[in-house]
Amino acid sequence: MDALRARFGVVHVRGKGNLDPALQDVPGYWQLDYLHDEMADALWLADLVIERAGATTLAELEALGKRAVLVPLPATVSRGDQLDNAAAYARRHPGRCVVVPDDDRLHDGASLATACMELATDLGRTHRERPRPEVIHRAADLIAQETVACGQAGPHPSRPVGLSRRGARTSPGSARRTPHGGTRGNADAATPDRPQRSW
Repeated sequence: MDALRARFGVVHVRGKGNLDPALQDVPGYWQLDYLHDEMADALWLADLVIERAGATTLAELEALGKRAVLVPLPATVSRGDQLDNAAAYARRHPGRCVVVPDDDRLHDGASLATACMELATDLGRTHRERPRPEVIHRAADLIAQETVACGQAGPHPSRPVGLSRRGARTSPGSARRTPHGGTRGNADAATPDRPQRSW
């Protein structure tokens, strides 16, 4: 734990009833029962993930391109499918994945810390791969939909009085909608020789 905290801020999802009071105020370490909707954010922000090797977990790691230390459930307590999953994932992502057996050597944490340090050697020197164009367009489309939906909801009752482009004071009552969902004061109305613009 100390070796990991020296290099990382550690967020540890332990499961209900497994929180350790002795670790509650340890600097650089946060333990939680569960993460629900927040799990996607936690995974996205993580530089390195320590996980089991279930199919859903590996799909999430694959989608986010995360470095991972995988600790598959051993065959003594499972069907052994996580062992196969982890081995295949590590073969597909050399340099981005290390598999650590869940055996007696795991309990002192040394093998886990060693695997994490191995994957962290060049963390400050690498950059995220640029998303594919279709991913960028999908994200932009979602942002545009949210923006239009907010504009159609009308002015917020607590929205302050503002200034139009010409400096005339406007209020929510005197502002009107542009075709793009923005607001504009009556002093800045369009004329045939000056079309409306929104900002």
